[in-house]
Amino acid sequence: MNEYLEQFESLLGYKLKLDSKGQAMAKCPFHNDKNPSLSINVNKGIWNCFAGCGGGSIYSFAKRLGKALDL
Repeated sequence: MNEYLEQFESLLGYKLKLDSKGQAMAKCPFHNDKNPSLSINVNKGIWNCFAGCGGGSIYSFAKRLGKALDL
């Protein structure tokens, strides 16, 4: 299994549904997200919130959540 996938799922607390390119859409934990606006690429280990919360690496995602990574 992809290490980034495992880490993103652990940080979010639920399983992600990936497309064939390793992309997933999820509800952003940084705002009251009613419709998924968080894009995650588990092949590259990056994220982007289309509602304006930002984006970056899995490291910045974990830091912003105040959690540690197990990589």
